Amino acid sequence: MILKRWRSSLRGKLVAACALIQLFASGMLWIGSSEILKHTLADQATYQNHQVSVLLDQSIAIPLAQRDYATLQQTIERVVSRESINYLVLFDHRGRVVASAGWNPALALPARDGMQLDLDRADATLHLASTIEMSGQRLGQASFGLSTHGLRSARAAFLRQSFAVAALTLLLSTALMAALSIALTRHLVRLEQSSRRIAEGNFDALVPVGSNDEIGRLGASFNTMAVALRERMTALQVSEALQGKHLQSARTGRAQLSALLDAIPAGILFVDEAGCVAHANDAFAKLWQLDADVCGTLVADLVIRLRALTAPDDQGGLDHLLHPPEGGAIIPDIELYTQDRRLIAQRMRPVLQAHGAIGYLCFHEDITSERQIQRRAAQALYDPLTSLLNRRGLFEALTAAMQNATVQSAPLVLMFVDLDDFKRANDVGGHRTGDDILIAVGAALAAEMRPDAVVARIGGDEFALVCPAIGLQEGGIIAARLVDVVSRLRFATEHEVLGVGCSIGVAAFPYDGATPDELVASADTAMYQAKQEGKNGWQAFGRSQVRA
Repeated sequence: MILKRWRSSLRGKLVAACALIQLFASGMLWIGSSEILKHTLADQATYQNHQVSVLLDQSIAIPLAQRDYATLQQTIERVVSRESINYLVLFDHRGRVVASAGWNPALALPARDGMQLDLDRADATLHLASTIEMSGQRLGQASFGLSTHGLRSARAAFLRQSFAVAALTLLLSTALMAALSIALTRHLVRLEQSSRRIAEGNFDALVPVGSNDEIGRLGASFNTMAVALRERMTALQVSEALQGKHLQSARTGRAQLSALLDAIPAGILFVDEAGCVAHANDAFAKLWQLDADVCGTLVADLVIRLRALTAPDDQGGLDHLLHPPEGGAIIPDIELYTQDRRLIAQRMRPVLQAHGAIGYLCFHEDITSERQIQRRAAQALYDPLTSLLNRRGLFEALTAAMQNATVQSAPLVLMFVDLDDFKRANDVGGHRTGDDILIAVGAALAAEMRPDAVVARIGGDEFALVCPAIGLQEGGIIAARLVDVVSRLRFATEHEVLGVGCSIGVAAFPYDGATPDELVASADTAMYQAKQEGKNGWQAFGRSQVRA
């Protein structure tokens, strides 16, 4: 483990790098020295060859010229007896062997080496040849084998000495580099130890700074960073505690909000800006008969499920959930019928923040009962045939109009309209024609009145009109126009084209009645006066009849 840590440390890497450099330098030196040794040994071999050649010239030339072969034999034997000569064969000028020592003349001589030194050869001999001359005349040739044992020994001694020097140098340089790396990296080691302690949470682990060099400045910067980190960690801990309180408060608020949303009877769906359902209260699941929590579901998948529960004609309204309002826009409320004929009101509202919408809320409420109540209330106030107010609706509208006229000190006119000859038309054309006449007369009366006027069918062939902000004189003009409009209506039957007229009674508030009952009685009286005066005309209460 220690060796592994040493090898992975900066110190180990520095020592290893130094060792590699030393090995490389030693290798290059070894190669260079080997080349130098090779050339030196080659020069030594050349020198020995020259010495032998000179010796042979001096000792063999004269006997060879005199053909004194006995002397030649003795001379070359003395020469071969030297340690540096392994063999010697002497040839005359005709190439015949005249003397030899250390070699069997019957055997062929090896090829001459020509001073190409090969110390690793098995016979340890350098095969050479030297020409014997006297006074420029060639007398013969001496072929001899120069021993390389001395050269081999010299090379071996040189290599041993070089290896010892290289090993000692490598060892000393490695030890020196190790000491130098320890001296250089001790501050870095302290810095690394302090960093480890800070990583473990001890932010008081500072580095002692004893120099002003790069490492000293690095240590000072590290200490500054450690102090700043300690302060930030303290602030972070305070912030974390505060965030914990806020988170707990948010969770409590979320729980309270969730309980509140679940207590609301309307179905509530919150869709985030990514198109996922962030929350759906229990009422929403109950309203749509969903048996699983839809939170986290894509709203597109939810719409598919809701479409299956919605009436075919209203399924398009659910597409609003796929296209939420943009820029704070509000989508108009719509109503959806379900397959089981329940009526669901849908309202969508964007959820806004300072930077824009972050989603939207969708409210779904079952208004089936509410709509049924409204329908029953409408049936109590409206005439089912003409869709106009009935007698009860008239009295409510008249009461409100009289109160408003009193507050504003404004005039008000009430008109009673009774159709003339309606019974005959009903008998001739039948009840369907009678209904068509009533509907057409109601529509014609409403078309002639201002938007703030009230038109009602109060029974049989009788109608009433409440005209706010209109005096008796203008009311008479309107009554005459209505008589003319009704008299122009025509209704084709199988037997003939029928027409009706009308008699109108006009009563003015507050002159002809201070209460709704009084004003209604006055208008009714005026209407009967108009009918007694010949029909198809109008009459103001207490005034003379005006014919149309």
